[in-house]
Amino acid sequence: MGQFWKADPGHFSQAPKVGRMMTRTRQQLTRDRVRLQNQLEGFLEDSRIKLSSQLSDLLGLSGRKMLRALADGETDAGQIAALAVQGVRATPEQLCDALRGAAHSARNAVRS
Repeated sequence: MGQFWKADPGHFSQAPKVGRMMTRTRQQLTRDRVRLQNQLEGFLEDSRIKLSSQLSDLLGLSGRKMLRALADGETDAGQIAALAVQGVRATPEQLCDALRGAAHSARNAVRS
């Protein structure tokens, strides 16, 4: 029974390496996510969509629903604004203003 309680010395020497590797990976994934979010916001601003000024988190639930609708070709700002969940502080009119006239240009930008 004593043999089960003996620790393998190599097991403990790997723990700090694995911890460092996991920390580096998590930091890289965070950097990648921020970079992609900034690229997305830049694309939307180039398309005159000011959605990030009305939503606190562009990649939150409401933002993802609205982005999905834009990607699927929806051009009616009212229907896109209606996708916002109840917790969004912006009114549907503010969301429509942020999206108005821009859905068509964003759709064309994706196609070109």
